[in-house]
Amino acid sequence: MLDVKIGGFVELVKQGKRVKAGAHWLSTHRYLPQAADALPPSYNSRIVEIMQALIEVERAKPSTPGQSALVYIGGKPGAGSTYKWLGKDEEGRRIGIVGVRIDAVHHLSVEIGDRVSGYLQKGDLSYPVEVPERLHPVFLEILARTPHKFIGQESVQASTGVLDREMFQEHRYVLGLDDAGRGTICGPAVFAGVLIGPDTPLPEVFDSKSLNRPARQALLDRLVESGVVLAYTPVSAQTVDDIGITGANVLGFDQTIAACEQKAGHPVDIVLIDGGDLPLKTERKTRFVTKGESVSRAIAAASVVATAMHERLMLDLHQKYPLWELDRNLGYCQGGHVSALERHGLCPEHRRTFRPINEMVERQLGETRDSLQLTIDI
Repeated sequence: MLDVKIGGFVELVKQGKRVKAGAHWLSTHRYLPQAADALPPSYNSRIVEIMQALIEVERAKPSTPGQSALVYIGGKPGAGSTYKWLGKDEEGRRIGIVGVRIDAVHHLSVEIGDRVSGYLQKGDLSYPVEVPERLHPVFLEILARTPHKFIGQESVQASTGVLDREMFQEHRYVLGLDDAGRGTICGPAVFAGVLIGPDTPLPEVFDSKSLNRPARQALLDRLVESGVVLAYTPVSAQTVDDIGITGANVLGFDQTIAACEQKAGHPVDIVLIDGGDLPLKTERKTRFVTKGESVSRAIAAASVVATAMHERLMLDLHQKYPLWELDRNLGYCQGGHVSALERHGLCPEHRRTFRPINEMVERQLGETRDSLQLTIDI
């Protein structure tokens, strides 16, 4: 970590400004004089309470560096405001700091990088504080899930797997789930799962969106060759129209869980799902994770399976319906796709309930009704 002093950080955070030194986001406590005496032991439980409150807020939604959010911390102040910085060290690895402004003179910071360490700023003095070992993976997860756009373009980062390691402390089998094609206007949505244990020989995996198409396809082949338990479930465009996209998500994920368990020959202990909550019907313990690919190798692998299989299915559809250039747009609503719709109308795989398909169908129905009404009037 770099030792660079930045002053007035609370005011800058409140103004939504970025505190920067070169290419690095940095903290303040390192250049404050370190107190000669240790904090009283009575501070320890309170410090952990505030760390837990910070974790809950960050896990619910990763915050943007340079902006603050209100966090309930209990005790005398009742609430505090969060702060965060994100940067890179000299070797290009992510470093960061998250913390809580408790009141005008107290700030609790957790510095995250090759280690996790805590500091309590009390007035003009800095006190080292212990971050419980059980919370280290959680803070590493927070660092990995933070949007990277504030530190410029990062090289493609492999999934850290920090969340999987946390899960393996209590569970033997972890199933990661992800989907692809959820927002397309043509073709199926694809739901995929990859089941791992602590010793599963999984190749290095990445968020599928960070890879180009050849790299995704090659990684899918390596996943299959590795022998890892995986499965995917396509849900047709007609089914999406019939039950809605949320219903399709529930159906696709539930069927994928069952398929993975059947292949493995045993139930999974916990299911990690990328994205927001869904009313799944499975009886398995589930956890929904924002930006899950960055912290779970199981989810990252599932994202590759889902995206690569969706690509293959769309290429097959392109052979049947070449006029809509599905090999290029993969069913997404892009300019060329919209132009093809205007020229050729709909193919059987277009989702009638999705915009702009729905608007096109309604417009055509309206033109038909107007034509019939005109005929009657004459």
